[in-house]
Amino acid sequence: MLRRETAAARAPGVPDAPTHASLVRARYGDAPPRRPRPRPNGGDNLTGDSPYEDCDPAVPTRYPAA
Repeated sequence: MLRRETAAARAPGVPDAPTHASLVRARYGDAPPRRPRPRPNGGDNLTGDSPYEDCDPAVPTRYPAA
């Protein structure tokens, strides 16, 4: 009911608010969305490469200064 009232009061030409589904569709289109998977813990994941398997190894990992 609230959505109908809000939609009726909205000025013409005002776009809908972004939702999670619309943002995913805008970023990935029809392709499946990225699903990051952490690597098995082999020790220290903070000083080496990124702990995610789907990261490009050619792109260096930058961590914030502690």
